Amino acid sequence: MEMDQRLREKFGELISRSERLKQSDEYGCALSERGGHACYGWLTSARNAVHVAVIDNHNAYCQTVDKLCLTATDTSAPDHVGKVAAILESLIRDIDAGLLTSVADQTRALVFDDFLDHAKYYIREQH
Repeated sequence: MEMDQRLREKFGELISRSERLKQSDEYGCALSERGGHACYGWLTSARNAVHVAVIDNHNAYCQTVDKLCLTATDTSAPDHVGKVAAILESLIRDIDAGLLTSVADQTRALVFDDFLDHAKYYIREQH
């Protein structure tokens, strides 16, 4: 499966930005208030990108990233940025290895599944 080029670029940009954001002081806090705010913005953007790439919310990637993003605190945000960045790297490798379906294939499957649900409903209503 070929990963959408825009997603590949977004993942690369997120991974690159994470190097600066995951740095913390001896207490695990971001090095500045602005850096802490940037961590939360980064986590939100990363979470969104994962959900765009992996439509199934029950997938381990979605669940793990959701947990990390939703539980980040001022003292854990830089650490969570580092963890999510590592997950993004693994996600890229799994997509490239064909272990996840493409966004287009996932969308087609969902549309087809909806079509089948409508057909079943139509048949039930006709009898």
